[in-house]
Amino acid sequence: MMVQQELKEIHQQFHAKTAEINAWADILTNKLDKHQFALLSAKATVNKNSPAELVTKQSEIERSCTQVIDGLNTISLNVKPNGFKSNLIPEPSSWKFTVNKYSLVRRTNEVQYSELVKDDIGSVWRLEVHPSGFDDAKNTSLSIFLQLYNGIEGQYHYSIELLGSSRNHHYEDEAYFELRKGWGQNHFIDLKSLQDSFLENDGLELQFSVRALNLIDKYEKMKKRADHLTAEVEQLIKTAHPDCLTEVITIRNVVDAIKSSACLYSDILNDDIGGRWRLQIYPGGNAECKGQFISIFIELCSGIPNRYDFTVAMMHQNDKKVVKKSQEFCIQPSLPFGWKTFLGREDLINNGYIQKDSLLIRLTIKPPDATQKLYYFRQYHDQAFGQMYRQRKESVISNDSKATTSQEPLESRLRKTSISFVKNLFTKSSSTDQQ
Repeated sequence: MMVQQELKEIHQQFHAKTAEINAWADILTNKLDKHQFALLSAKATVNKNSPAELVTKQSEIERSCTQVIDGLNTISLNVKPNGFKSNLIPEPSSWKFTVNKYSLVRRTNEVQYSELVKDDIGSVWRLEVHPSGFDDAKNTSLSIFLQLYNGIEGQYHYSIELLGSSRNHHYEDEAYFELRKGWGQNHFIDLKSLQDSFLENDGLELQFSVRALNLIDKYEKMKKRADHLTAEVEQLIKTAHPDCLTEVITIRNVVDAIKSSACLYSDILNDDIGGRWRLQIYPGGNAECKGQFISIFIELCSGIPNRYDFTVAMMHQNDKKVVKKSQEFCIQPSLPFGWKTFLGREDLINNGYIQKDSLLIRLTIKPPDATQKLYYFRQYHDQAFGQMYRQRKESVISNDSKATTSQEPLESRLRKTSISFVKNLFTKSSSTDQQ
């Protein structure tokens, strides 16, 4: 439907342009007829008179010829260049680039690059000019290439135009652009023509443009660009908001727990800054939610009370059915918190979450940001050293000042942990890498 409408609009533009040209043809015909009459009159005067008579009428004849010439010089077309606008063909992104001191760069043939420019999709381009030619065009032609510096690879329509005072030299084509690989012409224009017609003040000016092939192609490229940006944002979030624990936990014996409303515990999970955690799962529900929902709680078994972002996801073979819940909370040791109504009992039983009498649950724990994570680590670090020093002090009081074998590895281990943590704070594997 859209294509048919577009075709109809182009037909309308074509007929309007044809009508405009025909109207101008009539105007020009009338003007030329008037000048033709004056020209025929002057010609008849020359043919009918003798040379002696022509001498006496020279001024009159010259005046008639001058009027004809001046009249012809005033005739001009006021018709815009032929061009049809199509909503299916996107407007190109265009830029200009000037090569200065051409005579100097021609001798060295140093490659001239334009500034990096960005099109309306977000891809980055640059023009590459070889002043004295590239490859088989060396010392014979100007070579020019358009390069996709960064962005979405794919098929593009591009044009390169050398601008001159009296005329332009133009080239356009379609090609599949890969990153850092250029398309263009070795023999864009021969050096003599360039010297004669296009160099001004020892410089040359170029205009280049690029666009997607059509509107559908542009939307597809924009979608790819959006996907790239989403991935970049996610990576930035991981850098600025690093997790300290991401684990996929298998919870077994789920069917019996549903019937008995028993609590199932995960293994103890150690984060990378010193905390110890576990999940409490009530497949048959907890308290007033028994028999209606599965309840899930997070417990800080040992550690320092702090604020974290918690995410619990109940996994499923179909990604669209994964149930994920998140909450920010300042947790206290041995005081579980979570969701009594995590998922309805019927959904849990009938929608494929239980596989081989087991549930798969992903737990992710994150400090509010990277700075807070470092601060939390220092809290654990200081606490551990404080305990160690208290033990040493008690040992001195009991006349046993020599460090025990259990104390020495602890101090060494804490030093190594400090160094390792700082190195890996921002390079921890993503949660998807740890599945």
